This record gives sequence, structure tokens and C-alpha cells, in this order.
Amino acid sequence: MIHTRAMLISMLCLALPLFGQAEETRLAMSSVFVVPVSEADLEEITTVMITRVPELASSPGIKSATAYRSAGTVSATVEFHPHARRGGMSRAIVAHCGQAEHEGPWTCESGSLRNYLQLHGQEFEVRVTGDVEYDVAMALIEATRGAVGAYPYRDSEIDMPDTVVMIFPGKKDTMAIGWGSKTGTLELSFRVALIDGRDQSDPRGWRVISVNNEPWLYPEDAS
Repeated sequence: MIHTRAMLISMLCLALPLFGQAEETRLAMSSVFVVPVSEADLEEITTVMITRVPELASSPGIKSATAYRSAGTVSATVEFHPHARRGGMSRAIVAHCGQAEHEGPWTCESGSLRNYLQLHGQEFEVRVTGDVEYDVAMALIEATRGAVGAYPYRDSEIDMPDTVVMIFPGKKDTMAIGWGSKTGTLELSFRVALIDGRDQSDPRGWRVISVNNEPWLYPEDAS
């Protein structure tokens, strides 16, 4: 139960900087409260995680940590600095941990994998969730670049994004590619599907099917 709660809270944690004030307001009105994470907590979580994921010992330390209290338990999401580099991407572990009682022992899952992709000419590192190879990630970016230009900005309050923010698995064997601002604020989230029989590492093999959960209906397509 604690681990499931931690996963849900971690999704909220990721969403806050991406979706802005409205989500912050909704969270503030719920029964979820932000709580501090002490150095002792972080040391304990690090020890637990290295035991579960030995290669994490190669990480220089913790990059960020956020904890929330809800229904008497504390759930923490702890992101470590990358511990390895493979195929053009840095690999990091995000731990989802729980504390059943105040100052009780921390228990953690094995953690989820997060890759970081540094694009030429872009300062913000692309967050890549799951085991996505470099060639596939680059194909997904190129597959949506044309859609970014085709989106009807005049009919919305969105400015054309110039930064790839994140790549993550979508529903029903699709992939999602988020574009946004230089600071990582998400503006457009494209969902793409692989055309039958096509190569995942070929941008032409992907078809844009939706943007921000709305069907992609515009005449110019990135595929």
C-alpha cells in the first residue's frame, strides 16, 4: 500500500512543475501535505536503495527529493544523479519510498529508471522514462517536430515550444513526447503510434494520433 501510494504521489510530484498553478491549487486543497526530508532520511533511503540496486553506488548522490504525508504515512520520491551512461543517454534511478510511522524505518521499491538525453543546442535535458534506446528517442523527437510547427497556435494561448521536455510510454503501445519551454514547462504532449511493419528508429515509422489528449486533425502531419 505504501509503495502504491508512493508511485501515485511521485506522479503528482512530476506533474507540478509541468502543469503549473492549477495543479498546485488542487493539491493544496486535498489531504496531501508536503513534508521536509531530513539528511538522516536521505542517508537511510540511499543505504536502502544501494542494497536493492548495487550499481547506484556509482551515483554522486541525490539530485532531488520530495515527500508528502497522507493518511498518516509519508511517501517520498527521491531522484539520484545519473550512475551510468549508455547509448548516448545518462541513466538515473528514481526511488519510491514509504514510511509507515513518524520516524519509522523507510522501505523502498527497486526504483524506476529515468534516462537523460542531451540534445545539441538545447540546455534542458530530455527526461526519458523507461528503457527507450537512443535511436528510438531521436526518431520520436523528429516524428513530432513537424507537428509542433503545424499546431494552430493562433487558436490557443500556447506559444510554439522550442524544447523537448520528456518522452514516456503511452497507452496501448503508443509513446508520448512532450514539448515545452526552455525551463521544462510542458506545453504540447503528442501521442504517436508505430505504423505496422515500420522500424522504431525511423521517424517516418511513427504516426501522430493526438495532441494534449485531443485527436490530431491538422493537415500537416509529422509522419
